[in-house]
Amino acid sequence: MKACEKATYLKEKSNLTKLSFGEWFLMKFHFFLCPPCKKYGHDSDHLNEALKKCQSEKKYPEPKKAELKEKLH
Repeated sequence: MKACEKATYLKEKSNLTKLSFGEWFLMKFHFFLCPPCKKYGHDSDHLNEALKKCQSEKKYPEPKKAELKEKLH
């Protein structure tokens, strides 16, 4: 259980910063041996991609903002 916690922590850390070779190897080796953690890693990647897409799409052009404001009033 502790190894799974460490591997998932390293996966999330890798989304924010570059891991050292030792951390990267530990995470990848654990994912190789533990199918649930490997699935978690894939799910985490997909979630991060979706969040990045939402952040880039959340900016509305000015005409669209005006249209939405009129509909609200």
